[in-house]
Amino acid sequence: MARTRDFVCRLDLFKSTDNKLRWDEDVDGIKFELYIPKWRVPEPVPPTISARAIDVSRIDINEQLSPVQVRALYDAWLPEDEVREIDRCIPVVACRDPHSDQPIIAVVRLDRAHTQTVRYTPVGDDETWELGQPYIPIAVLPDPYPTRLLMKVTWVY
Repeated sequence: MARTRDFVCRLDLFKSTDNKLRWDEDVDGIKFELYIPKWRVPEPVPPTISARAIDVSRIDINEQLSPVQVRALYDAWLPEDEVREIDRCIPVVACRDPHSDQPIIAVVRLDRAHTQTVRYTPVGDDETWELGQPYIPIAVLPDPYPTRLLMKVTWVY
């Protein structure tokens, strides 16, 4: 994975649970899986989502970027669109509106590596998570794995 990876995921109702819906994308035979709580999914339920994962391991996600931090990101060879995306999304503010069609912006932290995927866990109280624990194929992650990712999920109709 460069510093950003985009996924286009299809709804998989057979893998959904009582409380969450699942979207996934096949990445070279390995599934990127993302569960989203039903309370956070707009109605009608979109058949597809776009999920963007941005490596924010070295960024303070609790404060707006300063001009010096923006310059440091450019100096680290981040493309301008990635820097703008990060700057727009932090500090992260959760959406509490049920069935909102607003994008989900969440930070996930490295949890554990499995054989073919790495599991990340949302930061914060699990009762208020806007998304479940994403499983990201190892093949699209750099080594070492990012310790934190900014996840942006948008609804595609």
